[in-house]
Amino acid sequence: MALLPLEVLNTARRAVPVVDFALGAAGIAAAGAIVVGFLGYSRATFVIFGGMLIAMLLLIVCARLLSARSAPILAAGIAMVWAVALFFITFLVFTATAVAMKWPNVWASLLLGDPPIQAATLSVCALAGEKAVGSCGSSSGRYVVTNIRFDDSDHGLVVRNAPNLNGIPVGLIPPNGTEITVGECSGEWCPVECKNTRGWSRARYLTSRSAALFSVAKSNSSEPQEVIVRNGPDQFCPSIGSIPVQGRDIIVHTCEPGPTDKLNWCRVTYSGMSGFALATRLASQN
Repeated sequence: MALLPLEVLNTARRAVPVVDFALGAAGIAAAGAIVVGFLGYSRATFVIFGGMLIAMLLLIVCARLLSARSAPILAAGIAMVWAVALFFITFLVFTATAVAMKWPNVWASLLLGDPPIQAATLSVCALAGEKAVGSCGSSSGRYVVTNIRFDDSDHGLVVRNAPNLNGIPVGLIPPNGTEITVGECSGEWCPVECKNTRGWSRARYLTSRSAALFSVAKSNSSEPQEVIVRNGPDQFCPSIGSIPVQGRDIIVHTCEPGPTDKLNWCRVTYSGMSGFALATRLASQN
């Protein structure tokens, strides 16, 4: 008569004492997985429960060998139960350190991924200076700010009094700055002027307005929809306006994955409005 799983586990516990320790660790891990899940790390919860299920199945399969009458098979069964139990304990230890101390780094990254969305969304929809255009107000200004990351620590393009990083900051142009007057560049630095601010900024953050123009991409839908502009790079951020299906001359300052939903968002300026739009809805005019 075939042994039931519970009987098999009891046999393994009697033959290999470390199985008791592994089962106790599994109970603690199950409770920890539930807590981690409530904190927003659902991936870690699935991995922990998945690892527990696989280990239990392997343990039951290997423990069935302990009922064999053949000495070599019995010895092999004991060795395999030891191996499974020790591997499972090691898995739980490394999982616990990854969750608690973010080590080992690779395992922690696989388990936890990015911080829970609930924490990130507290600020992603309130990025400074995105509800209004960053115009420098110069009719002769032909440049716009580009390539400033969403999480940039300076929150814009720094203007310095000299063409190097040692130059003293004398002003800041918003990350959605437009109508910037740019003189002849010297290496990677260019003289810039925005309202009452004059100085030097790095060339890689400046692009001619004509090169930054986009239009609304053709939609595959039979009923094309307008492009929603939001006040942050997340699909749940409030809408501040929209761009019509025929919209052109949309200034794109930068595009990158949103910090929460990982969709590709672009910081845009269009017709007196500045915010974020999905990159998939935009196409270059050049």
